[in-house]
Amino acid sequence: LEAGDISKRLATWMVNEESRPGYDYCNYKVHKPQANYPGRLITSGCGSPTENLAAWSDYYLKQIVVDLPYVLKDSSEFLYQIQKFNLTQPEKINDIILVSWDVVAMFPSIDNVMGLKACHDLLEKRDVLFPSTTSILEATRITLENNISYFNNVAFVQNNGTAMGPHNACSYADIAMHPIDHVINNNKDFSIALWCRFKDDIFCPWIMGLEKLHEFHAWINSLHPKIKFTMNYAEDPLEGIEYLDTRVYIKNSFIHTTLYTKPSDTHAYLNPNSCHPKHVCSNIPQGAAKRIKRIRSEESEHSKHKMSHINHFVNRGYNRESISTEFNKCDDLDRLDPIGDPEISFNFENKECGRRIPPVPDPHPSHAGATRAANKHKH
Repeated sequence: LEAGDISKRLATWMVNEESRPGYDYCNYKVHKPQANYPGRLITSGCGSPTENLAAWSDYYLKQIVVDLPYVLKDSSEFLYQIQKFNLTQPEKINDIILVSWDVVAMFPSIDNVMGLKACHDLLEKRDVLFPSTTSILEATRITLENNISYFNNVAFVQNNGTAMGPHNACSYADIAMHPIDHVINNNKDFSIALWCRFKDDIFCPWIMGLEKLHEFHAWINSLHPKIKFTMNYAEDPLEGIEYLDTRVYIKNSFIHTTLYTKPSDTHAYLNPNSCHPKHVCSNIPQGAAKRIKRIRSEESEHSKHKMSHINHFVNRGYNRESISTEFNKCDDLDRLDPIGDPEISFNFENKECGRRIPPVPDPHPSHAGATRAANKHKH
């Protein structure tokens, strides 16, 4: 505030007078029974003293992440990268080994010194150095060092790494991994045709043979004492490997993708008799249809997944005819057309502390009249 990097109104918003410590809970990886269902520790920062400070720093860190060359925004961007690779490097496809990597416990393994230095170096490259790099780093450091949470009535504080849960955790982790991504892609001893990383999941079509692949694996695990990689590669190119929500495989000298769902996925879509607004239940099958159209690169795969997902919706109580209509609407779409709403940016400096609060009643058909009346007479 004294340096002029934030307004008084913003400073007031950052300080939560009614804050409480975060709380820990565990998300179990039910798709990994062979590993005895390992847990992923999540620290919820909702209502915590650093929640708003983390959101403020994340606003500026995210602007850096979008320009990082090896970071994927989502599976749509991954599909574009695969399409680009098919068009620009077709001569390499027959020699490819499809490989996926996983960064072991990436978020808690990132050393604070390493992460903050990576943030500093990239923040200093901004065209406009406002707010100051010092202020953004200080906000990030405070959120890292004051991650206090409760579990089973016992208080914990995280001494190193970032928790999974704070607003700035994903952006901070992506930036912290950038120096390692850069070193990997600029080693002249190894030829990296494509390196796509979505958080801790990496896809790489390997073109230097199996022996060199194992040598590369050993080398990247020596880059940092805490950052370690596990590897999975396709022994059969036609069978392929799973990456994000896709299965990637090679057929007829072309890298193909199709939809992949984990064996634990029960396809428990929202019941159409739910009290949610009607447009919610109609948008869900439309989104699923676009997703299937976008991911599959072979028509036969599209037809197979289309019919199976129609059956999933019917099993949840949806009308088969209406669901089929929604799926058929996507048949003529270009599969690589951008899908989804444009990104919505939030300007913290324009945040109004005393803005109107819209009425948000619990979803129920009987509330429809009250909601319409409130929206009609709002002022």
